[in-house]
Amino acid sequence: MNLNLVDSSDPILRTKCVPFDFNNPVVDIIEFSHAIVKLMFEHNGIGLAANQVGLGFRAFALRAVPANFVCINPRIVWKSEKQVLLEEGCLTYPNLIVKIKRPEFIRARFWLPNGEARTEKFIGMTARCFQHEVDHLDGKVFYEQANRYHREQAFKRRKKIEKGEISYKIRVDDNFLDDVRI
Repeated sequence: MNLNLVDSSDPILRTKCVPFDFNNPVVDIIEFSHAIVKLMFEHNGIGLAANQVGLGFRAFALRAVPANFVCINPRIVWKSEKQVLLEEGCLTYPNLIVKIKRPEFIRARFWLPNGEARTEKFIGMTARCFQHEVDHLDGKVFYEQANRYHREQAFKRRKKIEKGEISYKIRVDDNFLDDVRI
């Protein structure tokens, strides 16, 4: 299976994705899982949703330690009251780095590609990434989750990055990620 990122103007990014049906699959979910993880790594990402590659079902890949995993039909069932403000980027919107406040901890329910149901608690960067990817599946664009001030600052910085006036890179390596045992 060959996957590619859609353009940031593609309407699928603002459309709520439908649940994946294991009984009547639109794709081979194991093949899809391998392909989306591969593409995520090729673009140095830590998460990638199905609609970012033009597929309208509820699934995404997450980069994690000790192993990456794919979540099918994910939903967040609990969020901590404590919120953390951190910068986020997105493979669909290159050079756009936005400060967004999100819950520090979440509990989520999802299925693995083999059909096994899981309920897991996530913290830190993994919780943030999970929330970001669920937003994609709900048709929400990540920068719209930020307040107006942080959005405006991010778009100004993006222009400077694209003009070559400043440089900005988010370093992604295994030390950046939380330990996730799935």
